Amino acid sequence: MIQRVQTVYLALAAIFVGIFLGLPLFSYNNGEVVYTAFHSTIGLACSILFIIATVGVILMYKNRPLQIKLTGTLIVLLAIVAGIYKFQFFHYISINYHPTLKAGLFMLLFSLIFLFLAIRNIRKDEKLVRSSDRLR
Repeated sequence: MIQRVQTVYLALAAIFVGIFLGLPLFSYNNGEVVYTAFHSTIGLACSILFIIATVGVILMYKNRPLQIKLTGTLIVLLAIVAGIYKFQFFHYISINYHPTLKAGLFMLLFSLIFLFLAIRNIRKDEKLVRSSDRLR
């Protein structure tokens, strides 16, 4: 069933990563230079892969154990994306460019929260299905 709550959480995670791609991540030199997701090819590729994989996980609603494993993999992929941009942010700190955070980096945090909520609800759904199988 696509109308489950974990589907909403997974869709929101993908939407927030899409918003992440459009917003500035941080700026440096007193706001003169704005760093976006498009400045890192690896981070951009991982972000697009995340969105595609999230849609794939949503469509695997009949196989809940695999959906849990793939959502865990999405969490790792999102951590890699966040690590890439965190490294870039701290690189600019180390060369005294004085970067300031923008809203884009916080979208990854929201997406991560929704992924954890999705895993929790997928497990709850699996537990419900197993308990109803015992009653038969």
